[in-house]
Amino acid sequence: MRVAVFGAGYVGCVTATCLAGWGHDVWLSEISPEKLAILRAGKSPVFEPGLEDEFGAHLRTGRIRPLAGVADALAARLQPYAIVLRSTVPAPQLRQELLPLIETRMGSHFGPDVQFALNPRGSRRPSTWSPSAQPVC
Repeated sequence: MRVAVFGAGYVGCVTATCLAGWGHDVWLSEISPEKLAILRAGKSPVFEPGLEDEFGAHLRTGRIRPLAGVADALAARLQPYAIVLRSTVPAPQLRQELLPLIETRMGSHFGPDVQFALNPRGSRRPSTWSPSAQPVC
């Protein structure tokens, strides 16, 4: 499956690396030029034991592709897909701010070709990274 992950912070890097480890092709979208340079060098901008090595390995095999923003990730799609947001941002704010932006950009494709889902991130932060973890990202 091809998956776009938006934001290369803690959640995004861990999620992208987990998904790539399970065999998915991941477009990791980041708007910060500084973070994008770190990602393209095969490094992780966040620390979690073992994450950087695994991230770098997936970058070298092409499983993870760092991209410069949302437009690049959406333009790279070849078939219908789902946008799943894993975030601490409250759902009402997402409905008011993010969904209208996606609908505007996607036009008539939003709905039949592009679905949206929210997977809220809990407030506790244990280590969520483990290269042998079961798919829970």
